[in-house]
Amino acid sequence: MKTLPTLLFFCFISFNVLASSGNEIANQNPSLYEPGEKVSLYVPGILFKIGSLFLDDDAKEAKYVMRRVRGMRLLVREGMAARVFKDSPQLNRIQKRMEKKNYEEFMSVEDEDGNVSMSLRENKKGFIRNVAMMVNSDDGIVFLNLRCKLKPKYLKELVKQANKRYSKA
Repeated sequence: MKTLPTLLFFCFISFNVLASSGNEIANQNPSLYEPGEKVSLYVPGILFKIGSLFLDDDAKEAKYVMRRVRGMRLLVREGMAARVFKDSPQLNRIQKRMEKKNYEEFMSVEDEDGNVSMSLRENKKGFIRNVAMMVNSDDGIVFLNLRCKLKPKYLKELVKQANKRYSKA
């Protein structure tokens, strides 16, 4: 009985959230300083597994997907922090690592406000191992990297269920 609260305690301890308001940018070049927000977030896979326990039995595909997620990394930059991040070596490093690890572009949407791109990485057995999504606009940038082990057919079924659910509404 004591193991469940202990497990939950360690799960929440491992949930790291880093947020700042761009003060390091002001220290580097005060003339460029504008308020900007940046958030870096890592969610361990155990939290997705615990969350899947609370799903209904009729959400079989969603439960499957949540149990197969091993971790999620989320980077959000707004304002001046986004403009600095777009020119930073960190973004170049992320893009080079994605090229090196053979991510394939799955989808890309562009308009006058920005663009959205989604890339997947599969292993030799056909499982989706990583999903990377980048939303890039004038106001900010969002990067999501999902580490997982998914069969493409379950992801397809999840999309079909979502389309049915939202087309009824």
